[in-house]
Amino acid sequence: MKTKILRPSDYVQNEWTGGTTSQIFIYPDGASLSERDFYFRISSACIETDKSDFSKFEGYNRFFTPLNSGLELTSNGNAPKKINPLELFHFDGASETSAAGKCIDFNLIYRKSLKANLTVATYSKTEIISYKPFPSSEFLLIYCWSGAFEVLGQTIQPGETFLIQNCPNEVYLLMTKNSMLLISELSFKKD
Repeated sequence: MKTKILRPSDYVQNEWTGGTTSQIFIYPDGASLSERDFYFRISSACIETDKSDFSKFEGYNRFFTPLNSGLELTSNGNAPKKINPLELFHFDGASETSAAGKCIDFNLIYRKSLKANLTVATYSKTEIISYKPFPSSEFLLIYCWSGAFEVLGQTIQPGETFLIQNCPNEVYLLMTKNSMLLISELSFKKD
């Protein structure tokens, strides 16, 4: 098992037509978003325009959630869908997708050959929780949006991410009051 704390100073900043993006993690190391040679990428974007178009990612799926305010998403010409804060939206990365509204969001983009999951977890009190990734998880990335948590003797603050590679079957987290986490799990094995 390998672990690492990823801090905002480690994140790669990019601009796009709708605002700015912080690339939290991309795999493998050295992969490029523009070259589409990555297996998965986790990012958080500030959507700063009233209307924006999402980039297309042929051969990938996406998880998306607004963090601080809702917005409307339109995908492949379907009727706009209101997405509330912390509500997950899963879609094909190749679809024509646009947003109406401004927010800070969280994204997980992954190749269709991978098994992936994104969980939004909120805790209203200080407590120890046991998190069990799916059995074949090779990567577990825990992003702290608010509050804080401790894992394996490390304290993770808002905006930081704890990376576990070659995951154990169970991870214990000490949550502080009013914590909110985004937990990404990825595996190269589709059971």
